[in-house]
Amino acid sequence: MNESKPGDSQNLACVFCRKNDDCPNKYGEKKTKEKWNLTVHYYCLLMSSGIWQRGKEEEGVYGFLIEDIRKEVNRASKLKCCVCKKNGASIGCVAPRCKRSYHFPCGLQRECIFQFTGNFASFCWDHRPVQIITSNNYRESLPCTICLEFIEPIPSYNVLRSPCCKNAWFHRDCLQ
Repeated sequence: MNESKPGDSQNLACVFCRKNDDCPNKYGEKKTKEKWNLTVHYYCLLMSSGIWQRGKEEEGVYGFLIEDIRKEVNRASKLKCCVCKKNGASIGCVAPRCKRSYHFPCGLQRECIFQFTGNFASFCWDHRPVQIITSNNYRESLPCTICLEFIEPIPSYNVLRSPCCKNAWFHRDCLQ
């Protein structure tokens, strides 16, 4: 399959964000296909606005075909990131009439919302959905249901309340 072994791709940059960071918790798994001289972060690929999974899971990179990845990189090369001002911004805000494009790491930096479900929508900082809590009777810190660190039970970008289990609060990073 011509994938590099772990550690081989340390210095190779992702074709989408141009970062060579290998941080799976933040950017998803970093995959290199040596045969095609291609390195991607999984989340950069997954969240890109102009590409769809057309292959089987074992084809290309997680079912994203190499030719489609190349086309998406070409499309993104014409788009300037509204955060870092560099070309290659493959992710766009889905809000109607919003023209903001950004790289995945730049979107994280500006607290964009990335939905890892359905159509994998992305929302810029001006259009991101906000969690509305009708009553919040919590006065003291509560543990994050995943990592058990204490958090203030106030909805924000970094803190979320479960929509079904009203007593469950999470760090956004723990959920994603």
